[in-house]
Amino acid sequence: MANRGIVEVVRELGLAAVIGQPVEIVLTEITNRLAPDGTTLEDAVARRAFNETLTAVFEKYGVEQDGLTKLNSLDAEGVREAIEMSIVSYIYQRWLQELEIKVEERAISEQEAVRCERDVRIFVRDAVSVDMAGKNLLTLSWNDRESQEIIERIYQQAYSTLER
Repeated sequence: MANRGIVEVVRELGLAAVIGQPVEIVLTEITNRLAPDGTTLEDAVARRAFNETLTAVFEKYGVEQDGLTKLNSLDAEGVREAIEMSIVSYIYQRWLQELEIKVEERAISEQEAVRCERDVRIFVRDAVSVDMAGKNLLTLSWNDRESQEIIERIYQQAYSTLER
């Protein structure tokens, strides 16, 4: 993206019609094109995580105010941050799904759930930051065993907060 620019990338994705549109339309179309459709629970988690990350990146780079081309300033460190954000969001959204089940089962009160949400989000963010430190997230394969084990380990640690 750094060499070609965001507008060219968006055109290559077949989304030229969103260029210049309000940010909500751009977010929706990019999510619909790149994220899983959400038909399975796992796909729904991935879709929510993708949308949350994309929204955060758009906010950070001022896309709503300055347009899509503002993402041209996204350098390697910005991409690394976005990848780390997406990992945090994926683990957290997966955990949140389990929390909702616990609340529905009345295993956790709504007040406890609110406290847990805040604490677990911070825990996941910090754990991902520590575990990903020193790794080149731009070249890391997310389908390899090591990456999946890191994600699963952090998820299991977060999930253990729901076990009583």
